[in-house]
Amino acid sequence: MRTHIERLRLRFLLGLTATGALAHAACGSTTRDDSPGGGGAAGSGGAASGGLTSAGGSVSSGGSVAIGGSAGSAGAPPACQYGKPVTTCYTLAQLEHMLNNPYMGGEAPPFPGDAGVDGGYIVVEECLPAAQVQDDCCNGAMSGPVEQGEQCCYVFCTGACCGRAFVVGGEQRLPGCVAGSDWLAERVAPVGELEPAVGRALARSWLDDARMEHASIASFAKFTLELLSLGAPADLVADAQRAALDEVAHAQLCFTLASRYSGQDRGPAALNVQGALGSVSLADVAVATLREGCVGETLAAVVARAQLEGATDEAVRSALGRIAEDEERHAELAWSFLRWALSVGGAAVAERVRDAAAGLDPAATAGFGLDVESDPAWRAHGRLTSEELASVQREVMTGVVAPCVRALLDGDVDALEWERPLDVARRDLYQEAPSAAVDVDAV
Repeated sequence: MRTHIERLRLRFLLGLTATGALAHAACGSTTRDDSPGGGGAAGSGGAASGGLTSAGGSVSSGGSVAIGGSAGSAGAPPACQYGKPVTTCYTLAQLEHMLNNPYMGGEAPPFPGDAGVDGGYIVVEECLPAAQVQDDCCNGAMSGPVEQGEQCCYVFCTGACCGRAFVVGGEQRLPGCVAGSDWLAERVAPVGELEPAVGRALARSWLDDARMEHASIASFAKFTLELLSLGAPADLVADAQRAALDEVAHAQLCFTLASRYSGQDRGPAALNVQGALGSVSLADVAVATLREGCVGETLAAVVARAQLEGATDEAVRSALGRIAEDEERHAELAWSFLRWALSVGGAAVAERVRDAAAGLDPAATAGFGLDVESDPAWRAHGRLTSEELASVQREVMTGVVAPCVRALLDGDVDALEWERPLDVARRDLYQEAPSAAVDVDAV
């Protein structure tokens, strides 16, 4: 995985430095942001309170982004990759429903194990550990529980989804789940014998992924409209359209696997897209792309690659192989757009992106733990433990996101701490992945 992190970092950096237009955006060039909310003001899509912090928790006065990460003082809210800590409280009945039916919204047939279905039903009589609680995205609770009356309260990080989230008005939207086969890909071989608890957990986990992939279709559709409204180059628009089609395939693959493990066909309910496209400014879209694309898609790509490395089930390996490859291209698209936005948006856009990046904490994670994680089948069927997920996320934030942000904002490629000379690393990338969309002779 470490080698893959290095290769991905190099792939993105070579793309970012393919033109000589990086550093000027951070050095006070003329701003082009005519849309409402532009000019560096923190509008509705403004800078996040979370980000990549320096070792001292600050950004240097010269404007360069220093990468480190401190979780803050004892008793402070948990650090978030981006977004902000939010406390949400649940009754025991709500936690019980979450544990047995963790998709939120919409109507769905019961999983094996629900009330009245063979396989057992989990009864919740006290507050669950934070590792077993997640919100309606893929965000695991960062801390808790804290009991308040008859409710159990947990702290989540908003906006910390894996993959490209569909965000409207600062809130992520996901489809519910319904019975149906419209979103199933080609049928896969039946799963072998699994412990009932493991089968239920795998079904829930793959269904979470399916809902996220489905929402990503809407996210790319929204991104395409934003690109058109900003007068973006044709290649960025075309790549965004292709990415949306990729997400359709990803959703189908994940719904197919979720249906396979649950034994019942499942698909997405209607997705609420009302108000998805408001006023568009270059700075707002750049900040959103940093969060949803540069961070979210890069994380999704590496997590899928880590899942693939441990998977032995052939149907799972086939799905993850497709997803990992596509998500790398989606992340590359996000970095390419951000490069373009900085090149035409000038100092005001760079300031907004710098503010958003300055809080991204490389140590923060949003893992979701399940009791079955120690079962070998969990890994064999393409899942990661909470500890593995946290490790991957830290490596991505420090090994890929941080250096790419520095290259974008400061044009500082030569100062990066490469473990291999750049010419050797460039040669190795070309040999390992000659089909990668990178001009290896550009630097």
